[in-house]
Amino acid sequence: MSVNAVTMASQPMQFALPDIPTKRVTGPITRLFGCRHAHLSVPITSDHETYRACIDCGARRPFDTHKWTVYGRYYFEN
Repeated sequence: MSVNAVTMASQPMQFALPDIPTKRVTGPITRLFGCRHAHLSVPITSDHETYRACIDCGARRPFDTHKWTVYGRYYFEN
């Protein structure tokens, strides 16, 4: 019986999170307060420019490949 207990304890537990409609809630909040740019893409290089883009709103921020950090202000590509 102790063997079964050890086997069960060694397996990772998986939980299913409830499906919450976050887009309905975050849409009005983002319009009021602006985007927090919490979800950034991996560094992208295009036309001799490297930047990271916000996944939520599309704003870009320059990326320094030597220091491996973002710098400067966010901007939108026209």
